[in-house]
Amino acid sequence: NGGIGRVNCITFHPSVANTIWAGCPSGGLWKTTDGGSNWTPMTDGMPRIGVSGMVVNYSNTNIMYLLTGDGDGGDVSSIGVLKTTNGGVTWGTTGLTWGVTESKRGYKILMHPTSPGTLFVVSTEGIHKTTNSGTTWTTVHSIGGNYHDIEFKPGDPTIMYACAGTEFFRSTDTGETWT
Repeated sequence: NGGIGRVNCITFHPSVANTIWAGCPSGGLWKTTDGGSNWTPMTDGMPRIGVSGMVVNYSNTNIMYLLTGDGDGGDVSSIGVLKTTNGGVTWGTTGLTWGVTESKRGYKILMHPTSPGTLFVVSTEGIHKTTNSGTTWTTVHSIGGNYHDIEFKPGDPTIMYACAGTEFFRSTDTGETWT
């Protein structure tokens, strides 16, 4: 299937099995409600937008967060995190916003498993955290390298892991401090 493009991320609806979102590096966000037979674009009308990650609020699936850009290949720079409160009909900026000419890359967005207002983003700038649903973000760790991944320890979200290049980091206080 040459020419269909590349997919950076796939996100599943927390309770409706046939609803899936796919984020493309320069083709935006797509949604299916029939298990992948048909897809609808969710970011048409926006400037050329890449998607590196997406999370859906498991308590209210109309609330979603989109990590923009193409962290993997760098085809499109990130403009930060966008948020929708109406299921993707419209998108707005959050407190994590970069200018298109800043050449930032975001690699992953992660939602806390029991507190949906707490999110993390890893990027070329470090590890970013919000506890107020994206209104404000704090850079909680930065070594000046590209952070590529972040995860919670299964069963204990106070313990987190992140990696940047060849370095591996651990937090025991839900991402406030890292060693």
